[in-house]
Amino acid sequence: MHLEGDHLTIDRHINFGTNSDEILADSNDLIAHIAQFLTNHAADVKHLKIIGHTDRDGSAAANLELSERRAAAVVRALQGLGVTIQLEHLGKGKSEPLCTEDTDECHAKNRRVEFLVIQD
Repeated sequence: MHLEGDHLTIDRHINFGTNSDEILADSNDLIAHIAQFLTNHAADVKHLKIIGHTDRDGSAAANLELSERRAAAVVRALQGLGVTIQLEHLGKGKSEPLCTEDTDECHAKNRRVEFLVIQD
């Protein structure tokens, strides 16, 4: 995990239940690692926007709502671990895919959470 320009880049995905905003237990250590990083770098990262994305399965409206709930779940999880910097969340649904192939690998790549550092 590292800061790359205005993004906090992580080495793997936060996993959620299917059609759910429940963060799966296999992502707990990643969330804890992100929380520790943010606490350790509070002088560099004072404001973070957490952006949820989905794959293209389902309606645009449902995916937008799901991505918003997932981003909000990450904010709650980080705050629950003591992160005190300003956090906001945004859902983008399926509007910004990283790839467009109809494969499981591409769908998994598009289901992601991004961390955008906001310079106030």
